[in-house]
Amino acid sequence: MQLIQGKTIAMTCSRCIQEHKTLAWYYGVGLYNNSLLCRDCFKFVFNNLTEKQKLEWSFYKQQKGDKKYA
Repeated sequence: MQLIQGKTIAMTCSRCIQEHKTLAWYYGVGLYNNSLLCRDCFKFVFNNLTEKQKLEWSFYKQQKGDKKYA
């Protein structure tokens, strides 16, 4: 009987290159498209998007409270 050994995943932010317990998958435009980012780096990258690009994210639409985009 063979035992399956677990594999370790590196939890490293793509922007600040530091290890974190939680990371968010960022999918959008720019240098960090399709990458894992920590909370602070995600905020930085998201805040640098244009208003039109921000509206593509559902949490931003809900936070905006605009009936047009809900």
